[in-house]
Amino acid sequence: MVDMATRYEARGDGYACRHIRVDRESRRTRRSVLLVDDQAAFLEAARSILSGDARLAIVGTASSGQQALELLPELSPEIVLLDVQMPGMNGFEAAQAIRALAPATRIVLTSSDDDPVYAKNARRVGDGFVSKRSLSAQALLDLLDAV
Repeated sequence: MVDMATRYEARGDGYACRHIRVDRESRRTRRSVLLVDDQAAFLEAARSILSGDARLAIVGTASSGQQALELLPELSPEIVLLDVQMPGMNGFEAAQAIRALAPATRIVLTSSDDDPVYAKNARRVGDGFVSKRSLSAQALLDLLDAV
């Protein structure tokens, strides 16, 4: 069932009203995911892996931690798949900011570096970690299901 909802957003001197579509059924049965990585190739690979699974809905992609923070209020993802190594705001900093803005959002960090320190820090600020080097479709889906 699709409903219309109204979202009021603070804009400068007042508020803007925006009508959005809300699909109540898919929101109940599918977990929304925001993908964040500065490498377009990884974003495409992760989108391809996840969009084939009926349990997940990719609601957006971001190429930086700052962009993810800007999208967070609008998209309200249940899960953020977040790269650790990004220019500007790195994944650890972004995870802390996401946690402050949306404490219920689950954060899974990823990196091409297998350094155990990265994994330890990722678990400290997020809900899980997966190395890009050992990433497979099933491993990613299993990790996201466990979150």
